[in-house]
Amino acid sequence: MSGLQDVPDHGGGIHPAADHGDEIGDENQPHAAVPPHLAHTVSIVTQWLRDEVQGDKGSTPNPQLGNWHSYAIHQYDGGRDAKEPVSHQQKIEDTIAIRIALIGDYDAGVIAHQAIPKALALAADGPPVQPEWLDTESAMTVPLDSYAGFWCVPASPYRSMEGALRVIRFAREQGRPFLGTCGGCQHAVLEFARNVLHISGAGHTEVDPSTPEPVITGLACSLIEAGEVLHPVPGTRLHEIYGADEIRETYHCSYGLNPEYVPHLVAGGMRIGVTGPAGEARAMELPAHPFFFVTLFQPERSALSGKRHPLVKAFVAEASGPTS
Repeated sequence: MSGLQDVPDHGGGIHPAADHGDEIGDENQPHAAVPPHLAHTVSIVTQWLRDEVQGDKGSTPNPQLGNWHSYAIHQYDGGRDAKEPVSHQQKIEDTIAIRIALIGDYDAGVIAHQAIPKALALAADGPPVQPEWLDTESAMTVPLDSYAGFWCVPASPYRSMEGALRVIRFAREQGRPFLGTCGGCQHAVLEFARNVLHISGAGHTEVDPSTPEPVITGLACSLIEAGEVLHPVPGTRLHEIYGADEIRETYHCSYGLNPEYVPHLVAGGMRIGVTGPAGEARAMELPAHPFFFVTLFQPERSALSGKRHPLVKAFVAEASGPTS
């Protein structure tokens, strides 16, 4: 993942601590609440600050911090500015990395998998983004609280549909920033159909051609390596993000939303955000969610030509905010 700092998740040894006084690492001071998605990074920076204050002022920063050009730690409580330094002894720039889980089974040969880390890096205006691949089998059991956002990526069928659906449900129910593209869009719609609309048999015909509830079906016209002129729907959040009435996007897709189920999805709380040439639903959003958008097309591909995509930029900006 070129251009991104890799901060490995080492277990144990360093514990998150942010004090309310002038001394760093004072175990007698009460600890401020740290947002879950920042806990690991804060713990590393705290340890380095403790070493700097209590030990050799010229010491080398903890190597787990990678090549960051500056290091920051903040106090997080209701009575203080979230950007207030933890100690007056430290004048440190705010560069805490934002952890984004990429839900899918990584394949270096998949164009979208090459593009997504680049798209995230291009989209970051503030703290660096740290994308982490989370394969769908591991997604069945791995804790999810520490991630700032979730991107369910293309290249399905996944090894574990249930693993992908578990993460999507977590992001939806917990109000976490979520983006699903191509296969990720299809599975987000499946999750909504099963757990919100209570269509227990909601299925995907690529996985189960005989599913009794074919919510996701083959497209009338395959969109493998195809582009389309699309229309963000006025009044939707996607229209606001794009800031345009007409856009062009690229696909690598043969499956999409069954038109027969779209009215049920809309009645249940989803909204069509982008339409195709014949009015087909090409992207959906959840208006009641802080940030939940799914697209059949692959906005990440803009990164392959060095362009920032407005939807990815909005996703990173949302993930960079505080997690309640």
